[in-house]
Amino acid sequence: MRVIGSIATNTFREAVRQPVYLLVVGLGCVVAFFSQYFTFFAFGEEKSMIKEMGLATVSLCGLLLAVFSSSSVIADEIEKLTVLTILCKPVKRWEFIVGKFFGILLAVLVAFLILGVVFLAAVWFAELPFSYVRALYGHVDPDWEPNQPRDFGELVAKTWANLSTYLPGTGLLMIKGLVLAYFQVVVIVAIAVAVSTRLPMIVNMVVCATVYAFGHVSNSLTLYFYPSGPTGEKLVAQTDALGLLTILGKYPGLGVMQILRTLAPNLENFNVWDDIAFGFNVPVEYMGIVVLYGLVYATMMLLVAIVLFRGREAA
Repeated sequence: MRVIGSIATNTFREAVRQPVYLLVVGLGCVVAFFSQYFTFFAFGEEKSMIKEMGLATVSLCGLLLAVFSSSSVIADEIEKLTVLTILCKPVKRWEFIVGKFFGILLAVLVAFLILGVVFLAAVWFAELPFSYVRALYGHVDPDWEPNQPRDFGELVAKTWANLSTYLPGTGLLMIKGLVLAYFQVVVIVAIAVAVSTRLPMIVNMVVCATVYAFGHVSNSLTLYFYPSGPTGEKLVAQTDALGLLTILGKYPGLGVMQILRTLAPNLENFNVWDDIAFGFNVPVEYMGIVVLYGLVYATMMLLVAIVLFRGREAA
C-alpha cells in the first residue's frame, strides 16, 4: 500500500502542475460562475438553466482532465521510457497502474471540489432576492423594496439566513448531482487508464469521447433498432424473449447494439441534471445503486488495464 500511495501522490502532483489542468479548472470556474449571464433567452427558466449549465460544465471539465491526465502520466511515460525508472525498483506493474489510477482520481476530485464550490456559489447567488443583490452593491431603497436590508449588518444577517435555507435544500440537491457526475468521471478515468497502456493521447481522447457519447445515447439508440408493431409501438418485451442468438440472426443491428450496450457503461444512469434543474429530489437509494455500478465497472476496467500493461513491453 505504501508503494501505491507514493505513486498516487506523485501522479497527483504531476497532474495538478500541468498547464492544461490549471487552464481547464480556471475556465470551468469562469463559465460556472458567470453561467447566470448566459440565460437571456431562458424565458422564466433561468435558474434551471444555470443549474444544468453548471453541472454540465463541471462534468465536462472532469472528463477533459481525466483524459489529459491519464494520457500524460501513463502513455507519455511508456512512450518516453521513463516508466523504466519506476519499474526497475521493487514496484509491481499492477501497483503502478493502481497508483496512477488513484492519483488521477485525486487530481480530478480536487478539481471537482473547486468547481463545485464555485457552482454552488453561482446557484446561490442567482437565487438571492434581487433586493439583496442591490443592497450588496450599495443600492438601498427601502421605500421601493420594503424587504431590502437597510444596512450592511442587516444584509449579512438576512444573507446568512438565506444561505442556511439554501444549503439543506437546493444546495444538497446540487451536491447530489456533483457526486453522481464525479463517479461518472471515475468510470471514464478507468477506461482512459486502460486505453493509455496501449494507445497515445489522441486515440485515447477519441475512444473516451466515443464511449461517453454512446454511454448516454445507448438506450435510445438500441430502442430505435427494435421492430415496431402495427400501431408503431416498439416490440421490446416480445423481441427480448427471443434470446440474443435469435435476435442476431433475425435483427442483426439490434443484436449488435445490445452487445455494445452491455459492454459499454450506461452513463445515462449518472445523468440527473434535468431532475435537479427542476427541483426534483434524487433518492439516496438510487444514488447508492448508481455509485455501486460505477465502482464495479471502474474496477473491471482497472483489471483490464492491469492485464494490458502486464503484456506491454516497457522497453
